[in-house]
Amino acid sequence: MAKNKHLDRNDRTIILRGIVERSPRTSVALTLGKDSSTIAKEIRLHRLTIPPKKFQIAKNLGGPIVRCAIKDCIHIQDGSCPLHRKTQNGKCFEPCDHPQPFPCRQRDRWLACNGCPDQKKCFRFQYKYDPDSAQNEYSSLLRGSRAGINMTTGQLDQLASIIAPLLKHGLSVESIVSNHPEIEVCAKTLYNLINDGYLKPYGIDRFSTRRAVNRRQSSIKKNYKPRVDRSYQIGRTYKDFCEYIKQHPQAYVWEMDTVYNDIHTGPFIQTFLERFSNFMIAHLCTEKTADQMLEGIVRIRDQLSEEEFKKYFQVILTDRGSEFTKADEIEKLGCRLFYCDPMQSGQKGKIEENHTILRYICPKKADLAKLGLREQEDLDTICSHLNSYPRKSLSGRTPYEALQFFLRNDELPKKLRICRIEFDDLNLNPDLIRKD
Repeated sequence: MAKNKHLDRNDRTIILRGIVERSPRTSVALTLGKDSSTIAKEIRLHRLTIPPKKFQIAKNLGGPIVRCAIKDCIHIQDGSCPLHRKTQNGKCFEPCDHPQPFPCRQRDRWLACNGCPDQKKCFRFQYKYDPDSAQNEYSSLLRGSRAGINMTTGQLDQLASIIAPLLKHGLSVESIVSNHPEIEVCAKTLYNLINDGYLKPYGIDRFSTRRAVNRRQSSIKKNYKPRVDRSYQIGRTYKDFCEYIKQHPQAYVWEMDTVYNDIHTGPFIQTFLERFSNFMIAHLCTEKTADQMLEGIVRIRDQLSEEEFKKYFQVILTDRGSEFTKADEIEKLGCRLFYCDPMQSGQKGKIEENHTILRYICPKKADLAKLGLREQEDLDTICSHLNSYPRKSLSGRTPYEALQFFLRNDELPKKLRICRIEFDDLNLNPDLIRKD
């Protein structure tokens, strides 16, 4: 038999034959292709304990031992009974659930009494190994270990008490597991527990997690009007951007975009994302115009010194939207501006991906002004929570920590009015800015 395989009924029958014939355990192990310690563990684990006859007669069905005259107990001979039992003529007549049998050379050597010629007249406790009983017991244990979950009710209660409030705040399962080392299961196991309904009594179901429901496929526009390349884009195309990065590989690149729900009434969110750290800041605009976008960049320069702005905002990459046409005015502030190719939003994919997290707080089709997004302070609060949210792409670090590491400036987030939020205080739901 190959190693690392389960013992079956035939193997256990061979073990019984070895016990009856008094074969060494090493010989039985060699026959089965196992280690001798495996054979010894099998016998000890599945052998049946048979007390002396008088011990059995004194038993009530399922009840405690009332009176039993037993001699197979070391404490009787040396008077060291820990329960201070009284003895008479070398016998103990008081109830005892844990007698300590005398050593038996045959029984202790072969670990079972099968095949012993003195079984009938032996007054000691006996061990019997039955392959059928051992196989049934093992099969039952095997089936039970593969059914249900490997977790007690108390452990499930403790797990639910940790993750329930965090899921309600819109945090992902991965970030919860990475920031709470007391959770002893991985993110995949936690997803399985949620999807299988084990946490439903605690108010947690598959709709409590992010992206649990498949998104409806967006309608594909059959016809679109290609944008015309304007003069301000000359020398600022994505190809020019790639050439510039080859010459300046250490340059700090910020991706820029606009987020809004209603193009007529706004509000409009001008977003900036630093590529190395995924750190995002935003400017609240009342109109989707080039002047408003220029004002957002000027606001950042005013929060920093002119030297710091030129050092940390070296390159800005954006799309070809009509609100980003004032390229000359932007570059006069001390940075380079480049544009992605038409219909290629993936060229600034990091900010597009970060917008999916921003939409947790500012969902589509919602009136953001009525929701609570009315002032720049509200937007700074949103960015503080987003930048304090651990990311898998950053090996569990937050964009706040990554920005301080890559830019080596601990004061920069504070100057940009971004503060650090503790993990258990994060909220990625619209409740964060709701004022009703």
